[in-house]
This record gives sequence, C-alpha cells and structure tokens, in this order.
Amino acid sequence: MKRIHLYFISFIFIIFALPSFILSAETIELEEITIETTNTNKQPLTTTPIEMYGPTAEANFYYEITSDISDGEYFVEFSITKSSLLIEPSSLTIEIDGIPVRTVSLTNDSAEKIRVDLKNSALDIGIHTITANFSGYVVAGVCTPQNTSGNWITIQPSSYIQLATATAEEYSLADYPQGFTGSDMNVTTIIIPSNSTTSTLQSAHMVANYLSALSSENSIQVLNEDEVKALKGNVIIVGAIDEFDTTWTNEILAHTNQENWQEGTLDISQHTLTQNKKNVRALLVTSQEANAILDKIKILTHQALIEQLSGESLQIIELPVLPDGQATNEISFQDFGLEDTLLDGQQAKTQTYYSYLPIDKNRLSQPSIELLLKRSDRIKNASQDDLSALSANVEFIVYINEVPHAVDMHAVEEDTDGNISVKIPLDKDTLQENRLVSMRLETSGLRTENPCIATDQNNWIYVYQDSKLVLPANQEDGEMDFNHFPFPFSDGNNNLIIAVPEEGISNQNIQELFNIFTINNQIPPIQLLSSSDLTEEHMKKGNIVFIGSIKDHAILRDVENDLIVRYDEYKPLLGEHGFIDSEVDYYSFIQTNPWNEDYMMVVFDYLKESQNYVTSEFMNFLFNTSTPASIAVQTGPSSFYTNSLQLESVQETNDIQEEVTANNEWVIWGVGFLLLLATIAILIFVVVRRKRIN
Repeated sequence: MKRIHLYFISFIFIIFALPSFILSAETIELEEITIETTNTNKQPLTTTPIEMYGPTAEANFYYEITSDISDGEYFVEFSITKSSLLIEPSSLTIEIDGIPVRTVSLTNDSAEKIRVDLKNSALDIGIHTITANFSGYVVAGVCTPQNTSGNWITIQPSSYIQLATATAEEYSLADYPQGFTGSDMNVTTIIIPSNSTTSTLQSAHMVANYLSALSSENSIQVLNEDEVKALKGNVIIVGAIDEFDTTWTNEILAHTNQENWQEGTLDISQHTLTQNKKNVRALLVTSQEANAILDKIKILTHQALIEQLSGESLQIIELPVLPDGQATNEISFQDFGLEDTLLDGQQAKTQTYYSYLPIDKNRLSQPSIELLLKRSDRIKNASQDDLSALSANVEFIVYINEVPHAVDMHAVEEDTDGNISVKIPLDKDTLQENRLVSMRLETSGLRTENPCIATDQNNWIYVYQDSKLVLPANQEDGEMDFNHFPFPFSDGNNNLIIAVPEEGISNQNIQELFNIFTINNQIPPIQLLSSSDLTEEHMKKGNIVFIGSIKDHAILRDVENDLIVRYDEYKPLLGEHGFIDSEVDYYSFIQTNPWNEDYMMVVFDYLKESQNYVTSEFMNFLFNTSTPASIAVQTGPSSFYTNSLQLESVQETNDIQEEVTANNEWVIWGVGFLLLLATIAILIFVVVRRKRIN
C-alpha cells in the first residue's frame, strides 16, 4: 500500500537543545516586485506513479485542514492510465474518510481524469483520508480468474488536490519543508545575492539539494536576485544581509529582527508576501555573516533538527553537536519508499520501487537481503494434506532488478513475538549492471485461483519497512576510473572539495553537481571554494572536483606535470588520447589526487565557448557508464566518447611486456641453472682427478 502524506501529520521532537529566541513574523505588503500567482493551493497527490493491480487494490492519501475555510472550489483530481483490456464492471471508487463519494467506470476514455469535489465534512478541521479503491475485470464469465498482468491502472503524478491557501497566521516553521517542496504545478525558488560568497552559495545549494530529493524533477531552482522579475511561487531567500543589492529583496529583509542579533546569529523567519490579494510564502535565512549561515544551515537539511522547528521565527546562536553522518552499506525498504506493508489475497504484490546503490558497485562483496516478516496463523499451521487450506505452498518473492528471490513461508521459523527473520544471499552480478536498483514484492499462494470458491479466510504476510539490502564492500584498490563515478566523491566518509573559478559558475551547474554527488539523500561533507581561496592544505584533505582547468586555477598549474592530460598554452592535448580536438565541446578526466594519493581528483571543463563548464547530460553519462575510462568527452547532444580503447591497448601492451619479462626471467634462470650444473661438474671432475694423481 502506497501512502503519500501531503502535509506533516505529526512532529516528533527529539532531545536536542537549540539555543534560540522564538519571535513573531508578519505579513509583508510588496511594492517593489510583482506577485504572479493564484491563491488556490494545488498539491500533488504523489511524486511518482502508483501502480494498482486487479482484481482489487487500494491507495491512501492524506490531507489536513488546520482552520475554518471560506467557500470555494475545493476538489481532488485523479489522473490515471489504465489497461485497454478492462471490461465492465471495472471501476474506481473514491472514498473520503471511509465514505464512498464517487464510483467511475473504467471502460471509457473519460475515466482518465476523475474529479471529486470536497464538501461538508471533508472540509472540517483535522486530518482526512482519501482512498482510491480499484476493482478490475479483464475476462467475462462466471468463475473466471481476473488476476492477470493486464489487469491494472496507474495513478499519475499529475493527480492533485486543490485547497484554499492558508492565511499568514496559519503558517509556521513547523510546516517546513512542506510548502517549499516543488512540483510540476508549484516551483520553489531559492534566491541568493547576485554577488554571493561561496559560503552563501554553498548554503543555498545545500537547501536546494535537500528539497530536490523531496520534490518533482526540475521543481527547485536557484536564482540570483537580479534574475527574478516576478514571484510566481513560494521562495526561500538565503544570504547575509549586506550581500543583497536589489530594492525588492531589501524591502523584504527589512522585516527581519536584526536588533536582537548576536554575533554569529542565524535568523530564520516565515513570512507571507502579499500584493493585490495575491500571496506567496517566503522563508528568510539570513545573518550578518555568510559563514554563520553555512555553519548552521543543517537546521534546514538535517531531519533531526528540522523536526524541532516551530513558531514563525527563530534566531539560532549555536547548533547542537550532531553525530557524524557515516556512509551506510545498506538500503532499507523504507529507503526504497516502501512502508510497513500487508500483502494478502486481495493485494498480493507491490508496485516497483527504486533506489541507488549507496556504494561503488564495483566493490560489492556477498550482498544479501535481510527480511523482517510476520505471517498469518493459517500459513503457519497449513498442512499439505489439507486440501481446503488456501495457504498451502505460500511463497514470498523479492524481485531485485527483476531477478526473483523466493522464501518458503512454511519453512521459516518465528521468534517468541511471532516475527520472522530471513537472510537471502544475493548474486552481486544482479546489482552490477546499473547503479539504480529496482525492487518489488510479490506473493504466491495467498489467494485461491478458483473464483468459484468464496471464503472469508484471509492469508497474509506483513513486511516491515526495516527489511533491507545489505551490501558489504571490498576495500578500494587504488586508482579508479569513470566506471566507479560518482564514487569515491560521493563517499560520505571522506571530505569533498569543489573548486570553482574566481568568476563563478552557473547556479544550474552547482545544483547539478550537488545532485550527482548525492546518493539516496546522503551527501558527503562538501566544501565549496573559489580558486583564490585554495591552498595545498585544502587539497590534501579529501577528494577534489575542479570546475575549470589550469586556465582557471593557479594551484592546478602547480601540478601540471602530474596531470594525465597534457596542456599547451592552457589548451588540453586531447588528440594524444584519441580524440579530435576540434569536435570536443566538454571534457573531463579522473586521476589520483596529486597532493594526496589516498584521494581522487576529477576535472570538468569546456573547449568550445559555453555558459556552463559541464552539462547534466555529460554528468549523467559518467554516472551510468560501466566502461573503464580515465578521460571522457562530449561532442554534441547525447554524443560521448572515452579513452577506454586506449586504456585497453595500454593494458594489453603491459600484459605482453609482463609476459615477455616473465619469459625472459625463465630463460635467465634456465641458463643460470645450466651454468651452475656445469660449474659443479667441473669442480667434481677436478677433485676426482687430483685424488687419482695423489
């Protein structure tokens, strides 16, 4: 069962002390910039497609009404795709708080958009549940099985609920990140100073990276203040007070409580920006110093701290010490997006879930699946001789990358609490084809295949979200090529230095870099530095990403002779590696860190004039390549090449040389052995001859 929470239902406050002052916020009437938005609040029901399989299935969604709302047009709209095999009486029934409000036949095209108005008790204050019940038929006739692969519908991410926009008084920091997660209908903009420091830049992109993981693709954007011509959705303004130049940002920031600031204070406040009865929400993240923002930005990116946000405004002087985030070699079912799930005769399988491998796939060693389950007593006590037992021969099947891994639910043992722990070995080749892992769960034997048998006996298997994939890893074996990328740069146990040119790079490039090095919402400790701030001490402390090459970074010129790509007057000699220089738009190379061989370094740059140093296409190619290569180029849209053939040739040459050397060594040893035998024979002959003479 897929559960999508539209709003936070509850907040768990853990025992971390936040030294802070809680202040009140206010509504800000804007004059210096236009607001272009409506006051309707469209929230997506889901950010991913929800698959539902017949003969019956259901999906639940939740929304919350926090205060009395005025009359208006409030509704939920489902956008679905469906199997063309569905026949009467296939239907989708929508329930609000358990009460059926509309049933739609799925045998006509008009069923692809289903709208249900929210009225009366559905708009009462409190938490409400929307349930979509699917009943599917694909074959006519009496006593005909309906559970075929062609019996399905899918609820699309374009489905949404429309409610009234909350009033300013209803907004709270406790709502974060809800309201600032983006969707196709609501893009969230993070606004930074036009000439921001690297500290402000990093802070903004850390927030953007966190929100991107919770949002639809391309629905979180970072813009300089001078790029914003109108406010079309909710905004987050990040930066030190003195960094901002435009009149409209200063108009907003004038409402912060600067008189209460102490040295190093981070001010976070929630405001409603209004104009001509239109409004948007604004989260202001400010301080007197950009470094103070960076030092405390985890308040908006670390779940343990986010859960403590409350009120309309906080002034944070000091953050609690948090445990260092260590890279994990596990993917729990919850990480896949699967909550505690009940599988039974009505819902015998789940949809497909996806997650990225949290470690370098080339280092996998003896992976396994560790399952935590419960089962019904009828499965536990079923007898093969009991012909009426529907639970005979029940299997629980985990599909990893479409490879099935089955568990006989009769053969497993329970603990004293009735829980079942099962460990299934996993062939590492199953995981090494792609860094993206797919998973779905299925059962066999929970339902009768004879539809003429009616029974109220229910067989079920309960799957805990703490079940997981365990992925032990071998130690790194020295230098790595692009077939390991984005590792080791994504390794949460090592620092990552991103060096940018003095003139800066586009926000789009920075956002793409942060995204590519984030694996399953985990990002390594990043330090974003301008070229002039780089020192050899920085270079020795972790893996390095250079945006731009020796023309942009003096410190890189100091180790030019150690680079695998040679340069002639700042131009890379890519022809030496088998590329046609004139055709190359972008290039990249990966090698051992010249300042510290325990780490790696990667360089991204362009050859033809461009506003970007690297494209998202190029980085995605490197992310997904399985070919060993140390140099890669992009020559056009979807056109990429590597030096893998050259590396193979070099390797073959090295192998031949090693073989020749080994053969030569055998010859030398053979000749030496023969000379030794000859020497011994001569000595024996001389000794024997002397004895005879004597």
